[in-house]
Amino acid sequence: LSIVIIDLGRSSPLATLVPSLAGRRAITGLAFGATGMTIALSRVGTISGAHLNPVVSIAFWIERKLSTSTMMAFVASQLLGAVIGSVPLLMWGARGRSVDFAATSPGSGGVALAFLGETITTFTLILLLFVFVSHARLRRFTPGLFPPLYCVMVWLGAPWPRPTRPPPP
Repeated sequence: LSIVIIDLGRSSPLATLVPSLAGRRAITGLAFGATGMTIALSRVGTISGAHLNPVVSIAFWIERKLSTSTMMAFVASQLLGAVIGSVPLLMWGARGRSVDFAATSPGSGGVALAFLGETITTFTLILLLFVFVSHARLRRFTPGLFPPLYCVMVWLGAPWPRPTRPPPP
């Protein structure tokens, strides 16, 4: 989420280099995917499968690739990690507040459109992940799927940013 604050927050250094908001969203998605790819390629990722998203763990559980206890442990760890990982965002101060500390919320398209977008992107993520891991020739390229996938998903799925807040007095 710090990536969102750096790329899209007030006084973003990237705004000078890439004035296009759509371009910065694409860079943000690319950075998300690169982070996931790096974790997947790390020692921890190769042991755990790099399940960062609870829906991935649940999908693998549905496919009987994870036991119920392992899936529950993964999801609990992911949720706890999200809470713990959000605390350092407060250190961004005014820049973080300018984008609500990167909180996800429906944009001007409303809740229904946001829900549809999340459904489509989640389905696409799981579908492509299963295609890659289920084919021996593609499996080793699975981590490389994430930077371009997230680049496109964030670029397409977040075109209605919330307006930035005015600076505090």
